[in-house]
This record gives sequence, C-alpha cells and structure tokens, in this order.
Amino acid sequence: MKTYIILLSVICSLLPGNLLLLSQENIITHKINWTLREKHSDSLFDQPIRLPEDKNDNRMILAPTGRTIKQGQVQIATMVVIPFLALPTVHVGITDYINVGVGISVPVGLYYFAPKVRFLKSEAISMSAGMLWCPKQESSSFESFSIAYIASSIGNQDASLNIGVGYNFTEDLFDKKTIVQVGGDVRLGKGFKLISENWVIVGETIPILSAGFRAFYEFINFDLLAVFVPSKDFPLPFYPIASIGFNFDVLQKKK
Repeated sequence: MKTYIILLSVICSLLPGNLLLLSQENIITHKINWTLREKHSDSLFDQPIRLPEDKNDNRMILAPTGRTIKQGQVQIATMVVIPFLALPTVHVGITDYINVGVGISVPVGLYYFAPKVRFLKSEAISMSAGMLWCPKQESSSFESFSIAYIASSIGNQDASLNIGVGYNFTEDLFDKKTIVQVGGDVRLGKGFKLISENWVIVGETIPILSAGFRAFYEFINFDLLAVFVPSKDFPLPFYPIASIGFNFDVLQKKK
C-alpha cells in the first residue's frame, strides 16, 4: 500500500510539469500554424490581380490611337476586309516614341509605309502624329490612299476616348479632304474589350460607323469589327473586318 502511495505521489509531482510542457508545445505549434496561414493568405489573396496588357493599344482596329508601341516591340498582324483584301502589316518600336510600320495589300498589290511619332505622353493623355503613305502602283487598278494625321487618346487600358484628324493628300480616293475619327474602347473582362471607331469625311453627309471587340492575352490578340455605311452605294448591311496579331519584345529593357 505504501508503495502505491509513493508511486502516485511521484506521478502527481510530474503531472504539472508535463502539462506545462505540453501546453507550451501546443502554443508553439499554434503559432507556427497561424504564421504559415498568414503567409499562405498573403500569397494567394492579398496580392493585387494582374490584368493582361493590351499590347495593341497603338491602334483601335483600323484607326491609329495617340499611343505608340514600346521600344524593341515588334507587332505583326494580318487584317482581312471580308471578302475584298488582306493587309499583312509589321510595326516596330524604334523608341518608346517613334514607330515605323510597313504593309502590303493582297491581292491588290499596294504597299504602304507608316511612320508615327508620339509628342505628348502623360497618365491621362497621349498624342501622336503620323502618316500612312500608300502610293499608286501602275500594275494595280486600285486607287491610292495617303493621309497625314494627328491622333489623341484620353484614358487608360480600362477605358479610353480616341480622337483623330487626318488629311488625305492624294486626289484619288477622297479627293484631298479632311477626315475626322472619333472612337473609344472599354474593357469588360480580363482580356476582352469593346471597340467603336467612326469616321466623318468633311464635305460628305454619310458617316462611316463601326462596332467590334478585341480579345487579347499576353502576346496574341484577335479583333472583329463590323463597319456600317448607310448608303445605297454600299449594298451590304455591314462589312466585317477580322484581324489577328502577335507581339514580340525583341529588346528587353533593363529595370
């Protein structure tokens, strides 16, 4: 009996220390678990959502904007004006402010040269001046079209208003007339935006209207535009234009 009492006394004397040790271990374990949860939560939920950049914001679908592509960026696109012609194009960012583009129309056989210089850049507005020079070819019956323009963009990647004024200095297509373009775009999703660009030829009563969208992700984009011309000279209810483009950063800037 005495032996049992001594044994119980020893066990009771050890219990508080063990309970304290266990409680300390539990506290340490809980602290580690909460620390891991906090780090896990920060990495998944507390970081801002990164939206893909529209690397084709130097143009709407047809008309140029006030923005330019970045230095070292190469933009390759093929635009199809269904069912008439295709326009493969290449634009290169010489600097962040100077771009050069070239293209050719198939099967018409015309080529064009398109320099562009941005002279104003801020968080809210960008303005550029450029030219689309498309000389007439003797082997082609298609009329030439060359225009000098100033384009401005107000806004950002989520929404912007684009206004441009150009002057056709050839005598074939629009007979040396001023063209005014007003359009805009609105981002509706992670890589999707609605686009509308509309033109008025000064001296003409019939506007050219359009509506479309752009889907984009990383280096690729797809555009679809419906052009409306309310005139008897254009029998179709609308003229679809489709475009697919690729963007490559040839020159990686040092951060």
